[in-house]
Amino acid sequence: MSRQIKVTEGRTIEIEQYGEMDAYPVVFFHDLLGGVQICPDLEAAAVQYGFKIIAIARPGYGSSTPAEYKYISDWNADMMALVKALSLENYAVLAHGTGAPFALSCSQMMTHGPARTVVLNGIPALYLNEVRQHYGMVRRQGMNALRTGFSAVKKALLPKMVQQFIETHHQRTTYYDSFLASDPQRILPELELQQSYWGVDLLSLKAVKWYHGQNATWSPLSAAEEMISVSRGVMLSRICDLAEEPTISHWEQCLGELCDGLKAVGLWIEKEVPPTPTEQEATPATEEESSSGKRSAVNDDVLTEDITDIINRLA
Repeated sequence: MSRQIKVTEGRTIEIEQYGEMDAYPVVFFHDLLGGVQICPDLEAAAVQYGFKIIAIARPGYGSSTPAEYKYISDWNADMMALVKALSLENYAVLAHGTGAPFALSCSQMMTHGPARTVVLNGIPALYLNEVRQHYGMVRRQGMNALRTGFSAVKKALLPKMVQQFIETHHQRTTYYDSFLASDPQRILPELELQQSYWGVDLLSLKAVKWYHGQNATWSPLSAAEEMISVSRGVMLSRICDLAEEPTISHWEQCLGELCDGLKAVGLWIEKEVPPTPTEQEATPATEEESSSGKRSAVNDDVLTEDITDIINRLA
């Protein structure tokens, strides 16, 4: 059962916990259609590795109170309140998709920050022009509308974006919060924050591992590579068989990385865990990692061309 945690006067954050209550805690930041419900594959992988997943619904999602942040990094004050309320002396962070900026922000907390951060198919820093160039023309027009467009444009555009995301990630709708399809305006503030400076110093990130699918389209690999090229403390691994929908093997890879990272700093109590991927299995990603070439910009837009018509008609 989910519960509410008070973070400031008049505001609460919804959370739900999965796994053994005395297991090592991992705070999970959901993707665009997310909330406190997690996919069965992630829950199963957490049980195998001996982690407790603390899923949070970010402000505006689920029953969490909306927040008026100026930067994504303003989340850190809420995160500090959650850490204290849950008595988390040590914890790790796992993020998927649009949860990535919040996870990266947490990694820079001066006190009570996570011991290790792992991101899967994260959204990169869209406020960087160099990153946006790796998206197709229609996607860039949508981003520009979110950053600078009139409210009428945004209100017409946002439902279309959410619907396209639902169609692209249809398997997730069975366990993600369904209210977003009928009331997508609730997440508009977060989408706008993603398009502006996050308040995160990309040069000083540390203890972050970023996994990204080579066939990802919603957040193309080349865009993530562009951002990570200026982030000294972020290690990138490319996953050959991942596009949009992670499977249990992908979640196991993420949790295995958390386990290894925690061992390295003496925070992991040895348990019976599944074997990590063999060196032979990891070879494709490792070889790709050593390549200096950049992928070309993605031409296949997830959003359909009629978004252009919406922007031109209402701008």
